[in-house]
Amino acid sequence: MEDTLKFEAAGTEMRKIVESIKMPPDMEETIRDYYAQLCKETGKKDLFVATRSAGPASHPGQYETIST
Repeated sequence: MEDTLKFEAAGTEMRKIVESIKMPPDMEETIRDYYAQLCKETGKKDLFVATRSAGPASHPGQYETIST
């Protein structure tokens, strides 16, 4: 149980660091463009999407969900 609390604290700190870093403008524009195209193709405004970058391996429950 003690280790769990340490990992939670470390996770909280890491999340603060990640959320404090601004995405490069060109990357944000690319993502927004692809998202707009996806919404257009599906005919749905503000389509909910899920992303993952775990590669070919599956790691359920090991990644944070961040919504903007």
